[in-house]
Amino acid sequence: MNRQYIKNLFTRFSTPPKTFRLHTKPLIPALALACSILAALVLCWHHTERSAAACQASIANKILRLHVLANSDSPEDQALKLTVRDGILAYMDANAPDFADVHEAKTWTSLHMEELQKTAENILLSQGCGDTVSLELTACYFPVKTYGDLTFPAGDYEALRVKIGEAKGQNWWCVMYPPLCFTDATCCEFPQESREILERQLTETEYLSLRKETLKNSGSTDITENKEKTEAAANTENEAAEENTRSVKIKFKLLELLENQ
Repeated sequence: MNRQYIKNLFTRFSTPPKTFRLHTKPLIPALALACSILAALVLCWHHTERSAAACQASIANKILRLHVLANSDSPEDQALKLTVRDGILAYMDANAPDFADVHEAKTWTSLHMEELQKTAENILLSQGCGDTVSLELTACYFPVKTYGDLTFPAGDYEALRVKIGEAKGQNWWCVMYPPLCFTDATCCEFPQESREILERQLTETEYLSLRKETLKNSGSTDITENKEKTEAAANTENEAAEENTRSVKIKFKLLELLENQ
């Protein structure tokens, strides 16, 4: 081996390998745009959540709910729960004045807790039940509940809570003020007076938020009805066109027969 050959080998193996550099400059604007979009979506979602929570809190400050908890899930205890519910609502319907707002409803209820409790206890005794009954005005968490065409959002609401016995059974709840309690499971229409009270107590935005799903469904129904009317009209036009075609064919057939004669 000559010296030049050895020198070339040495140079080849001693030279560090070429490094490939990733060109990141074109990616920077795309990453910045993606981060901006993500941040905007997060802010939008956060704003929507805060708006919904604020709307629920405002609605909760203007209504009073009723929450009845049965002793257990046995058929007998569940039936007693509904009987107590009916008795409390009947007592309030017969004795409570027309409240101007929820504050009057809460004040009257707190002043008549003893009478309401006696009403519930007497109902249980009349049914041969010796369970205790406790009543309190307290904040309760309610899940999303739909009453007729109104859907109340989940959240904390002040309620008259009625506990029967151990209060470990399935519960029953409704809106006590304005009076939106259904005692008949087949009933789904609020009295007009109750609806008007609710509309007066809530802002237009709050009231419409309760009816949002109903309004959307109504819109879908209107679209369906319009589609059906359009299809019916089209079918009528098609039938008329087919009838005209048959008439023309008959006329030509008659002319053909006459000419052949």
